[in-house]
This record gives sequence, C-alpha cells and structure tokens, in this order.
Amino acid sequence: MNRRFPLVLVSLALLAAPAFAEDDPMSPLAIRKRSFADMGAAFKAINDQMKQPRPVMMLVKAYAQQLVRYSKEPAPGVWFAPGSGPAPGVKTSAKTEIWSRPDEFNKLWAAYGVQANKLLAAAAARDADAVSQAVKDTGASCAACHRAFRSDDK
Repeated sequence: MNRRFPLVLVSLALLAAPAFAEDDPMSPLAIRKRSFADMGAAFKAINDQMKQPRPVMMLVKAYAQQLVRYSKEPAPGVWFAPGSGPAPGVKTSAKTEIWSRPDEFNKLWAAYGVQANKLLAAAAARDADAVSQAVKDTGASCAACHRAFRSDDK
C-alpha cells in the first residue's frame, strides 16, 4: 500500500469540509450572520420609530450610527473571506457571485455606506421628512445588493 494514500484522504477530506465552522463565533460566517442580524434589527428599530406620531430622533440617530459603523466594517474582506461562501455543510444566503464579482459587490457596499451616512445626517438634523426619505433610499441600497448577491436558500 502506498504510504501517501492516508495523506491524500485527509487532504481530500479537508478540501470537502467547510473552511469555517458555523459554530465558531469568530469565523467570518458567524461574524457576518451576527452583523447582518444587528443591521436588520437597527433598520427595523428606525422604521418602528418612524411609524410613531413623534419619533424619538435620538434613538433614530443611535441606530443610524450603528448602520454607518457597519458600513465601515471590512465586510468584503472579513465578513466574506475566501472559504466562507456557499459550500457543503455551510448555511449561508451569500451567493458565490460575491466572490466572483467583487468589484460589483464592493460598489453596492459603498453605495449602502453613502445612504447610511445620509440617514445619519438626517437623523442628526432631526428632520423627520429627510429621515423618511433616507430610510427608503437606504432600504433600496440594501435591496439592490440582496437581489444581486443574496439567495433565499440557506
């Protein structure tokens, strides 16, 4: 028997295994999932405030700051690190196009950052009409990225 045979089997097993374990809280996959969940919660909180007769702009501003902070995270490089995409055993909504079309992904991510900053500026100015428009524009930037790079399959 060839002595390299077990080494080849181990190598093949490693290639077939997900590069990042979903249960590792420091893996790009886990960080990405937590971060997007936080972003969604912040966006929902802003929307909930804007449905109130008198939205608390201090809260809207705080949640908008959170969205801006996430827009500055190294999302493409860390959240979507090579090996953290769709693979057997990996539950993710990320499409492989994130890695095959990084320039387009980065452009949409930057557009989200621009919109999040406009939302923050409107909230800081306590301008409810401007916040309402900025919420729509920020949501549209999120939706554009989701259409191109997010699958409904997990």
